[in-house]
Amino acid sequence: MPWNFPFWLPFKAALPPMVLGNSILMKHSPSTPLCAEALEEAFAEAGFGKGEYQNLFINNDQADQVMADYRIRAVKFTGSTAGGKVVASRCGFHMKKGCFELGGNDPFVVFKDADIEAAVDAAYKSRMGNSG
Repeated sequence: MPWNFPFWLPFKAALPPMVLGNSILMKHSPSTPLCAEALEEAFAEAGFGKGEYQNLFINNDQADQVMADYRIRAVKFTGSTAGGKVVASRCGFHMKKGCFELGGNDPFVVFKDADIEAAVDAAYKSRMGNSG
């Protein structure tokens, strides 16, 4: 998981499969370990069992070893395009399903009949909301 949305993206990635009974191993950005620990505590407090959501504080080589394990069924990656290419190639090598959300921005479409002031405000907030 990337550093810039250390709570929202893990929830988005983890909750759907967990509600269906799957366990999650999450490798967070190395710059957000306290957020990772807080998430693990939140899942435990929400009633998920021990090990249903587990942080992995590992490096990339160790992550590849985890991906190779026969018990791992799928990999979700959010991050840069360059990082996604590496993870996708390893998913192929290990024959794992992969889901990727890579760098870049979605288009911001403004139609002719839009409230231009509201569109400008929304565009500004959507691009600057995470600028620090």
